[in-house]
Amino acid sequence: MKSEDEVLCLYVDMKHASVREAAEIMALNIAERRLGMYAVFHRAWSDLHDGGNSSNITVAQSTMFDVLLLVDIGTRIKPKPDEQFRGFVAEQLFTELVHKVDFGIGLPEHYEGHDYSAIDPGGDGLAFHRVNGSLCFRLWESKYHSDTSSSKSIVNKASKQIRERGASYLARWSIAAQRMSIPTDIAVFYAKLVELWVNKDPSAGAGITVSTSLHAGTNNPFSDMASEIDLESGNHHGQLNTIDTFELFADEVREHLWKGCGL
Repeated sequence: MKSEDEVLCLYVDMKHASVREAAEIMALNIAERRLGMYAVFHRAWSDLHDGGNSSNITVAQSTMFDVLLLVDIGTRIKPKPDEQFRGFVAEQLFTELVHKVDFGIGLPEHYEGHDYSAIDPGGDGLAFHRVNGSLCFRLWESKYHSDTSSSKSIVNKASKQIRERGASYLARWSIAAQRMSIPTDIAVFYAKLVELWVNKDPSAGAGITVSTSLHAGTNNPFSDMASEIDLESGNHHGQLNTIDTFELFADEVREHLWKGCGL
C-alpha cells in the first residue's frame, strides 16, 4: 500500500500465480456468478467444462450461454473485439479481489458489480464499508490497460468518467436496489447515494482499478486522480492488478468459458 498524491494505492502483483490455474478458477467463478441462479444451466455448463458431450446441448442451454456468458466474449467463429473481452476479464478480476483487499476501511460489507456487459453504461462496482458503525461507499471504475497507451492516461480517462457521470452511475444503483432484498440500513443508504456524492460527504469515495501485464508501463498511474475527482481527501483509492501477461490470462479464461459452452 502506498500513497500517490492523496490517493491510497494498492499494487496486486500476480506474477507468481499459475496463469492456467488462476484462469480456470476465475472462469468457474464467472460461471457461478452468471449462471448460479439457474441450477439446471449451471450444471450443464459444468458438465461440459468437465468433458461432457457437446452434441447434447439443447436450444435452451445454448441460448442461456449466449445471453449470460458470451455477451462480452462471443464464439470461436465470431469472437468479440479484444478490448471488449479483456475489459470484461479485468472487471471480473476486480470482482475476485474486492473481498480480499482492505484500503484501511475494512472489507466490503456489501458489493455490487455484476454488469450485464463490459460496454454497458454505468459504474463497474459499488462497495459499502462500515467504519466505526457508520456506512460509507466507494464507486469503482475498472479498466484494462494495454501497451498501446500509458497507464496514467487510462486512469485519467476513468477519473473523467467518474467525475462527469458519478451521480448518474449511483442513481442507477439506487434504483436497482429498490428491487433487492437487503438489510434496511443498507437500503436506506442506497437512497442517499446521489445526495452524498453531490455534497462530497465524508462517506463518499471513488476507486479506479486497472488490470495489465507486468511489462506495461505503470509509473505512478493514480497521481492525478485526487485532483480530477473532487472528494474528501483520503477517499480516493487506486488498485493496479498485474499479471505476467494479462492477454494470455484473458485468453485462458475465455477458453474455459467456451469449453463449458460446448464451443
